[in-house]
Formats: sequence, structure tokens, C-alpha cells
Amino acid sequence: MGKHLPNNPLIEAIFEFRWLLHKDTAKNIEYDENYNFLIGLFYNGIKDVFPIRENLPSSQMPAEIIPYVPQFRFSKKEKSWPLVQLGPGILTVNDTDSYAWENNFEDLCCKTIQNIYRCYPDTNNLNLKGLTLRYINALKIDNVNILEYMHNFLKLKINFPQSLFETTEIHSIPNSLSTVFSFPISKPEGIVMYKFAKGKKDNSDALIWEISIISKDEEKINLPTEIGKWLSEAHSIAEKSFFAFSEGELYRRFENV
Repeated sequence: MGKHLPNNPLIEAIFEFRWLLHKDTAKNIEYDENYNFLIGLFYNGIKDVFPIRENLPSSQMPAEIIPYVPQFRFSKKEKSWPLVQLGPGILTVNDTDSYAWENNFEDLCCKTIQNIYRCYPDTNNLNLKGLTLRYINALKIDNVNILEYMHNFLKLKINFPQSLFETTEIHSIPNSLSTVFSFPISKPEGIVMYKFAKGKKDNSDALIWEISIISKDEEKINLPTEIGKWLSEAHSIAEKSFFAFSEGELYRRFENV
């Protein structure tokens, strides 16, 4: 998330921009009357950098029945990263192994937002619904008690009553885990969310660890001019969170070749 790590746990970095859709309560749908025009205009604005346009399976469905679901993907070449995705009310920037905040991701997020504001047919109706910056990490935990791992390496302790295991036939090592913590933040105004779940990486058991910064009071965010400011503040929270959890032995493992 900060400097290059030889054993980087990052699976994916995602920036998400959502704008408000019109609601038709009688038909129980949400729609954007400018969306069909936007698709071509947006592509024209980024095709010099992302010439490959891919129709996702969701593009076969009417936009009004799948609000906030990406339908189109744009990339430099097929099956490459980073990439940009567009759908009704949603725009995302995604990256994996090539992720570098200062070298490409921050700038790409800013330019992508500037492009949609430049291309959108009626910017008076392009009203922000929310911004999210999310990092998904995976830590391999083969043959390890996941609760002990979280305590020893992430400094996060989850305790169950010991009598639960001593007086019953319940085993003390969980088969699955999924837990979420969220905390308010003042800069940028919103919340930071930490999600921990047991999953898979390269067919091995892994602890999936997500850090998300989610905006609040969107009317106070002046886009597109303040997108750089929001991204910088959100990234600062995410980076400090990453180091706070991983500081010590876990971070040394990330650094080792």
C-alpha cells in the first residue's frame, strides 16, 4: 500500500464512484436517462489509454433493473490491469499486481473522475451518491488457528468463553470466520471499515482482510475539483490502518524476498 513489498498481500485495490439515479417508485426501478449516451462518450474520452472495451455479462440486462452494477470494462489490452468499469450509477477503477499509489493509481482515479464529468451529458444531474476506496488483502493461513493468527500477527483478539469448549463437544478452531468493524472518521468525513473473513488464495486457506474508506455528507465534496483531496485523505487512513495492523513480524514477512 505504501512502498513496494516483495510479498505484498494485496489482491485488489478498488476506487468506486457512485452517482444518484432517478427512482420510479411505481415501477420499482432506478435509472439514469443519460446513461446510454454516456457509455459511448465515456469510452471516447479514455480510448487513447484504454482502447479495449469489453461487454460484461451484466450488459445483456436492462440497466434499470441492475442499478450500480458495472456493465462495461475498459483496459489497455485484454485481461490486463489496471482497468476501469462503468455501469448505471457506478464507475470503478481496479488494479492488482501493478498497483502503485503514487505512480499510477491515484492519478488514474483522478483522471477517470474528470473524464466522466467532462463526458456526462448533463452534469447538473450528476449528483454524488458515495465514494469508496477499498483494499483487499489475503494472508495464507494453512494449518493455523485463524483466531490465534489474528491475535499474533494483526494484534486483533477475539475471545470465546473457554467453558464453551471445555464443557461441550465444540472444537475450539472455527471452520469459518466473517466479521466487520466500522469506525467514524473526520478526515475525510465518513467511516473506515475493517472486514476479516476466512477464504482462499491460490487454493490455500487464507484470511481475507479488507480496509475500506467510505464517504459521508457527499454534498460537501466538490467534484471533480476535490477528488484529489478526498483520495489523498482516504489513502492516508488506509495506509496507516495497514501499518498499524501489520507492524512487527507480519510486516517483516511482507518485506522478505
